[in-house]
Formats: sequence, structure tokens, C-alpha cells
Amino acid sequence: MSGNEQPKNLLLIQFKKETLEKAIAGTKLASLSASIAFPLFNILDYFVYPELFIQFLVIRIAVVAASLANYLLAKSRIAAKYARELTMLEYLICSLSIVIMVHIADGYLSIYYAGINLVIIAFLFIAPLDLKRTATVCITVYAAYLGPILVRQDIENLSVFLNNNFFLIATMMLVSISSHLATQMRFKEFSARFNLEKANAELKQLDELKTRFFANVSHEVRTPLTSIIAPVQSMYSGDAGELTLDQQDMVGQV
Repeated sequence: MSGNEQPKNLLLIQFKKETLEKAIAGTKLASLSASIAFPLFNILDYFVYPELFIQFLVIRIAVVAASLANYLLAKSRIAAKYARELTMLEYLICSLSIVIMVHIADGYLSIYYAGINLVIIAFLFIAPLDLKRTATVCITVYAAYLGPILVRQDIENLSVFLNNNFFLIATMMLVSISSHLATQMRFKEFSARFNLEKANAELKQLDELKTRFFANVSHEVRTPLTSIIAPVQSMYSGDAGELTLDQQDMVGQV
């Protein structure tokens, strides 16, 4: 392995490690947020679909239970390996539950299709994923939304059908592109931090080497100087015999 490949591989390893840590934190936050926010929308169910209020309440309670279970998984050892998959799971728990409510209600005519958009956009900020995983979630959710409509419903109001599908597709494309750009920006930011920390570590190492070098030089110089100064001082003091003025001046300079 070349010298250039080693730092690059280390960079990718560290970036992957940080990505997993962020995914774990994002999954925990998304799961708790869903557990709190999802039941609150049952108020909307009461006014929009009062006849389905109890049925939708059961679905929302199931989402809370599944989200809390996912939160516990994010705190377990499983998250160390499958953190991003747990994030995807939370995406699907929330999105597919709304898809189910859409099909139970008015199908393609249901205004709850907007809830799918809301969940996907919210998760983009709470627990961002890379392009591949985001696209996988979006395709799965859209297939679950569109498939039963095409199989079970007669599309009599084409304008509403096209309008809802247009905004769903547009939102999913926007979220997928945003996730890709966000991943690139995060990698660039991490690379800058990684290189800065590496440079700081190298400077610290050089400073330690310089300190050790001067300590060694000081020691090596001090030892012979000590052995020289003592006899020179003795000569200057006349212990080895009287010196002439010129000799004393020269020894004094020494």
C-alpha cells in the first residue's frame, strides 16, 4: 500500500465511523420525535376523517410502539453495525403508516398524501441518509402508495391523481438530491477537520522532537563544559602557579 493510499483509507474509515455515530444519534432522535409527534396528528384525524378516528388511532399507537422499539435497537449493540438500516426502518415505519391511512381513507383522493412528504422532508433534517438509502426508502414508499391505487381504484379524477403524484415524486427527488449533496458537503467538512487534526499532530510531534533534540544537545554540551570550567577556574585562581597578567587575562577570557 502506497503512502498516499494509507491516509486516504484512514480518512474513509474515520468518516464511516463518524457516519455510523451520527446515524445512531439520528435514529434515536427520529424515533423519539415520531413517538411524540405521531399521536398529536390524531387531532387532525378527528376533523378530517372522524369515522376513521379509532382506526387511525390504533395505527398511530402502533407507530409509537414500533418507534420506541427502534429506539431501543439504536441503543443496543446492533446499532454499531446496522445504524443506517435502523434509520431507514424508522423512515419506513412513519411513511408506510401514512400510506396505509391513505389507502384506508380515500386513496389517491386523500389529502394525507401530504403527510408522506412531511415525514420524508422532516427525516432529511433529523436523520439524513446517503443517496442510495434515501432513494431506496423513497422508491419503496412510492411503490406502496401507487401500487394499490392502480390495482384497486378507478382513477376518475385524473387531475387530483396527477397533482398528488407530481408533488410526491418532486419531493422524493428533491430529498434524494439534497441527501447526496449533504453527504458530499459533510465529507468535505470532515476531510478538512481530519487534515487539520493530522497537521496539528505532526506539528506537535515535531515540537516534541525539537525539545528532545535541544535537551540532548544541552546535555552533551554541558558535560564537557563542566569538566573544562573547573580546572580553568583553578588556573585562574593561581592554584597551579602564579600567572602573568597576560596569561591571567587569556585564562579569564576562556
